[in-house]
Amino acid sequence: MIFIFLECLLIKNPSPVPEGGERSLGEEVPIPLARLLLAMPSPLARSLHPQGWKTEADPDTVTPQTPRFIPKRTPGVQSPLTTGAHSPADIFLLFFDYEALKLLLMSRDSFRAIVSNLHMSDPKDTAVNDLKRSTKEYNHLQKASLPIKQYMKAKPTKWGLKFFVLVDVNGHTVDYRLYTGKNGATTGKGLSFDVVTTLVNKDYLGSGYTVYCDNFYSSPHLFHHRSQQGFGACGTYRTNRAGMPKTQDNALKADAARGSIRWIRDGELLFIKWMDTREVSILTTVHPVYTGETVMRWQQNADGVYNRVAVPRPTAISEYNKYMGGVDTSDQMLGTASVHRKTKRWPTTVLQHMLDIAVTNSFITHKELMTKQ
Repeated sequence: MIFIFLECLLIKNPSPVPEGGERSLGEEVPIPLARLLLAMPSPLARSLHPQGWKTEADPDTVTPQTPRFIPKRTPGVQSPLTTGAHSPADIFLLFFDYEALKLLLMSRDSFRAIVSNLHMSDPKDTAVNDLKRSTKEYNHLQKASLPIKQYMKAKPTKWGLKFFVLVDVNGHTVDYRLYTGKNGATTGKGLSFDVVTTLVNKDYLGSGYTVYCDNFYSSPHLFHHRSQQGFGACGTYRTNRAGMPKTQDNALKADAARGSIRWIRDGELLFIKWMDTREVSILTTVHPVYTGETVMRWQQNADGVYNRVAVPRPTAISEYNKYMGGVDTSDQMLGTASVHRKTKRWPTTVLQHMLDIAVTNSFITHKELMTKQ
């Protein structure tokens, strides 16, 4: 089975680009510490937060600006699908040509023969690679078995290949990356940073999108970098990650009332904590603290009777819940009519997953075309 891990959505924004730069540090900082902080990326240097947490009643003097939307191409369905009627099969042919489509309709024996001879690399190169075992030049990805199989106890299927996936809010897969091990890092800034900067590629997508991601990826350094690249960012975060606020001044308590809000603004970064059934932490560069949104919750009164009451909810959490379901939608559709068949050859598993993505993307595009007719 295929694990889908990255929950990263693209939402276009029409607002203008904010103007701003690095926040300067005070001269009263001792010289050794000042040099250390100035040498660090600015979000990580912003970890002291001496002002403490504020509440929703405190005004936020900074108006967040969403990036100007400058895509590489016009969003939506592209030509030649913009004219005439097109079936899902017609759209599928944009991913695989007609000769490939004919190969998908075959007898059982033909299918088995093709699968048994399917290779993702030249067999001659594989033979040369086998001679390099136990050396640094050996490429373990050319093995037919699963050298990169991962274990994830929180998933229904515990073992499988790990894919980092970028999807839009409709579940359309924009890009993906197969996790091939720790040696795949490129920048030295951590796996989560490398994954997001690789998938959210400005040269391919343009800029002005808002990226939503879960707490594995969110960090001040990443969000600051995305902001500098012309992207918005929003995601839940882990409080023990570097650069997150550590101050306990006016922080949320475990017994805080439901709907309580605390926030700290640090330049373009807005850290928010909200008490629901438990504490929720979210980081954003494009949302205000609170604009009056409420959510209905069951709450027990003094007489022990449960009533539905409206409790305040931060704007960032409302938007996060609205746009974050794209990966779940994609997973659901990919599993509905999957071509996946059990195999010990990991390249075959990847190919089967690519077919599933092509079929699912074709169906989503077809639905979008039908809604416009």
